[in-house]
Amino acid sequence: MNAKCVNYKTVTAVMAIVCTVLLACLAGVIGFYNGVVSVKDSQITSLQNEVDDLRSKLEAQKAVWLRLINFFEQTYEPLNEATHFVYISGTVVNFGAYPAYNVKMHVFIFDGSNVLIKNETLYLWNIDGKGYVNFGTNVYYSGHMGSLTYDLSYSITP
Repeated sequence: MNAKCVNYKTVTAVMAIVCTVLLACLAGVIGFYNGVVSVKDSQITSLQNEVDDLRSKLEAQKAVWLRLINFFEQTYEPLNEATHFVYISGTVVNFGAYPAYNVKMHVFIFDGSNVLIKNETLYLWNIDGKGYVNFGTNVYYSGHMGSLTYDLSYSITP
């Protein structure tokens, strides 16, 4: 056989078929890895959302968290006086890391029929993070006290 008798048309056709097969394989591989990358992107997004959620929970742990402890109340209702008072005292603790500004304790006094007879606000000012404020005061009212409730309020900005 003569080395110069190469049929270039056949070689070209074989090369075209090989290139087509290689391109088809390459397209399949690219498609497969695009799917893998898409799954990994989805996993990254999910993990990033989880990290953001954990960060917000951590920040919430640092936030203002007020609690009243050692609360004491003593009612004084002398029979010969129309105005009575209740002495209240306690400690408001900020268990959070951030300060609470303009802290107020709203005191509500009800008579025996649950009718509000006194509403008073005690100003406790600012409580630093991990800090506390002690208070003690008389709240004056008319009538006879049946129950006392309170509510704490604050702002997160000065």
